[in-house]
Formats: sequence, structure tokens, C-alpha cells
Amino acid sequence: MRPWQRAEYLIRAKKCIDSMLYIRKYMSQLIFIGLGDRLHLMFLGFYIDCCIVLEDSFPGAKKQICQNSIIDKIFHERDKHYAHDDKSYKADSIADLDKLIGLLKEQLEEVKKVCKDALPSVLTLDYVPHDIEYFRYINNISVEMDQKIREEKKCDFLHKNTSEEECVDFPRLKIELTLMPCINIYERIQRLQDACIISNICTDENMWVKPVPDFVERLEYLRGKQIIDCLDRPIEAHLPNGDILQYKKLLDLLQRLELCQN
Repeated sequence: MRPWQRAEYLIRAKKCIDSMLYIRKYMSQLIFIGLGDRLHLMFLGFYIDCCIVLEDSFPGAKKQICQNSIIDKIFHERDKHYAHDDKSYKADSIADLDKLIGLLKEQLEEVKKVCKDALPSVLTLDYVPHDIEYFRYINNISVEMDQKIREEKKCDFLHKNTSEEECVDFPRLKIELTLMPCINIYERIQRLQDACIISNICTDENMWVKPVPDFVERLEYLRGKQIIDCLDRPIEAHLPNGDILQYKKLLDLLQRLELCQN
């Protein structure tokens, strides 16, 4: 595989963590829909995707890379638990989801570090608490409502960082990406990164988008203060002094993405 094809599997594993972050936040609203089975599938996908990246980056060298204890644990999870039913295997409890999420982040970061020469140098792991399906379930968003929201957001545009050292404008891809309406900022970032990967695989380019630092904390603060809703729309009654311009300034900052090329 080429670097961006490996990156696709790495980002797929990252989105498993994104979903777990969302589940952790809204666990009390999801207790009746078989979370155990869904989390099992997420762990399965995570370890399979990580091992695909590792095995393709180091063909025939599993024994050598498993000298790294974190990498060895990843293969252990896939081979002793998810690849077949090993009676001696003892799974980690999902009761402490915070602990498991921290473990998965550590493992994914280690995969990225170990495979750095086989992955695109511009690739970043930007975790967002979002699950496409559960978000719509919790917020009662039907197909019709989803389409209506996307239509309202179709004029949303992509900002690029003005740093000439790190970022370059790609007019053709900028047009394609900005026409992709998303239901909120978290989903927008996920879809834009997916689009970059597909485009890079097809065109041998090295384009990537990443959010501004601490954007998750800033966005969650605005939501917590009920300045914006879950769709990142202003709640005018709760805006500071009713100032819609202040809201637009804050949201503009959060939506600014770096459009980068190595």
C-alpha cells in the first residue's frame, strides 16, 4: 500500500475512538440500545485497522516490532481475542471507558510513531467526540431533517491558515471540500479529512486539514454555556449581550482549518 492508503486505516481506527468519546459523554441516553455489542465492534475495528497499518509498514517483521510492548499488546488483542476465541484470554472491562479510551489513544499514537516513515508526514490525529449514528439518534434527527440542515449549511466555506510555510491553497479541491455540507463542526472535520485521504490516494497529492489547537475544548465551552446548540447554530437568547457578531467571531475561529501540504 501507499502512505495515504495506510493513513486511511489509521484514521478509521481514530474514528473508533471518536465514537467512544461520544458514547462516554452520552452514556446515560444510550443504555437501552446494546452498547456492549457496539463497543465490541469498535474495539474489533480498532485493532484490526492498527494491525493492517503495522503489517503493511513492516512486512514479515511482526516479531521484531512486537519487541515494543505497546505494539505487542495491539497484536495480542487482535490475535488472542478478536481473530479467534481464546479461552485463556481475559478482556479489559468496559466499565471504565475513560481508562480504555486513554489506552487506545496511547496505542494509536504509538502505531503512528512506529510507522512514521510509512505514513504521510502531514497526517495528524485530531480526536473529536462524535458518532454519526448515535448523534442523530440522541438528537432525534430524521433523514428529512438531516437533509434540511445540510441544505442550510451548504454555503459553509473552508478557511485556510495563512502561514505560507505550512499551508498551500488548492483551488480545485477547495471547491470540492467547501461544497460538502455537514451537520456540525465535528462531523465536518471527519468528512474533510476523509475527503483529503481519498483525493490524495487518487491524485498522489499531500493535502490535509486540521483544526485549530484546543478547538474541542472551546467548542464544548460554547455548547456548555448554551451559546450554540449541538448543530453549532447560535442560541440568540444566550449570546453575550445578544451580540450575534461575537458569536460569529467565535465560531469562525473554531471552523478555521489549516489546509496543508508537505
